[in-house]
Amino acid sequence: MGQEQGGGQGGQGGRPGPPRGVQRPPPRQQQPRQQPQPQRLRDGGAALAARAARKLVSTVRAVSSLRAARVQVDVLVSSAADEGERYASGDIVPPPRVVARTSGASGGELETSGGVRTEWAAAPLPGPAVDAYGAGDSFAAGLTFGLAQGRSAEEAAAFGARCGAACMTGRGPYAGQLREAV
Repeated sequence: MGQEQGGGQGGQGGRPGPPRGVQRPPPRQQQPRQQPQPQRLRDGGAALAARAARKLVSTVRAVSSLRAARVQVDVLVSSAADEGERYASGDIVPPPRVVARTSGASGGELETSGGVRTEWAAAPLPGPAVDAYGAGDSFAAGLTFGLAQGRSAEEAAAFGARCGAACMTGRGPYAGQLREAV
């Protein structure tokens, strides 16, 4: 446990400490590195807590929580076709750094907050199409995984497309999964 510091009375390195009774967390480089954890953003507080992650990816399903918290996401996943999952500029402030708009078999598009657009191609199915249920969520999971690995948004979207394509070869969201992260 860290030492308690008096309110402004000589914390570490001559800096004022936190208020009396509050412990200072260890310096960032000493904290154990944690793997990204999926978060359901149900309220503004959860959105604020999630923003502490290196990369924050969300779907438009959480737009009301993001709006309430005024949290900027790195990538917002939306649908180009599904009315209930579309994102329009101005839906949240601050705007996402990148919006990923999925278009199913047509691939999709990345759009930066500066208006730069890049398209990605749909990945080929690794087997016969069985069921589309969960393909969009599998795309979002693959995109998030790719970003957490340090891939560019374009590379992460291509990986997400492979995950969505693999999902379509099984019944439901779990039967057809990508087995290699290459």
